[in-house]
Amino acid sequence: MVVIPMAGLSSRFTQEGFTLPKYMLYLKNYSMFYLSMEGFKAFFNVFEFVFVTRKIYESKRFIEEECKLLGIHKFKVIELDDVTSGQAETVHLGLVTAEVDSASELLIHNIDTFKKSYSIPDEISEMDGYLEVFEGEGNNWSYAKTEDENSSRVVETAEKKQISKYCSTGLYYFKRVDLFQEAYRSYYQAVSLEKYIAPIYNHLIEQNYSIHIKLIPRMEVVFCGVPQEYYEQLALRMS
Repeated sequence: MVVIPMAGLSSRFTQEGFTLPKYMLYLKNYSMFYLSMEGFKAFFNVFEFVFVTRKIYESKRFIEEECKLLGIHKFKVIELDDVTSGQAETVHLGLVTAEVDSASELLIHNIDTFKKSYSIPDEISEMDGYLEVFEGEGNNWSYAKTEDENSSRVVETAEKKQISKYCSTGLYYFKRVDLFQEAYRSYYQAVSLEKYIAPIYNHLIEQNYSIHIKLIPRMEVVFCGVPQEYYEQLALRMS
């Protein structure tokens, strides 16, 4: 199953004067929602999609209409009444509310990142989880550190702290839903700060679960999570 957390405040866009959630904003002919999801077209008839949003601006109707345009037939829209403390909590609440099969595979993805086509690693059966990454730097990314240069096995993850050259694209995989849920509850049980997804893997790594990276070229992914990136994409598509 694919879970899309989209219950954030879009605070940077709000500060810029936007009133709608960023996934409802358009880049010429298509919404950010549409552009984020079309890369999953190979999965439309394979996985169920769960969209977790807030009950604002008729979000459920918007999502249903966009899914119809995309050709996504098997999906659920979970509407939350309140703002969550981060993507990890949004996913957690969405899974609980949707009453999903705890043994299902779980893919999690941002709603503001575009890629032409997503695929599952060939070695997926040997993994308990993975993060899709690109090579980058800076303190505004989620990071995964591997055993060494020749290994894809992750030994540590961190949020907004550069511990390696591997930056997350925002795509996360867990072999089972209950693996994510157990790790979420254990890792964040005494944490009141914003709850990100990448650090959850540290709990699984400590228990010797097999967590890996899937490295892709930076040019394959487009980020549109802040107004400046949105304006740049808008200019490119309007030219």
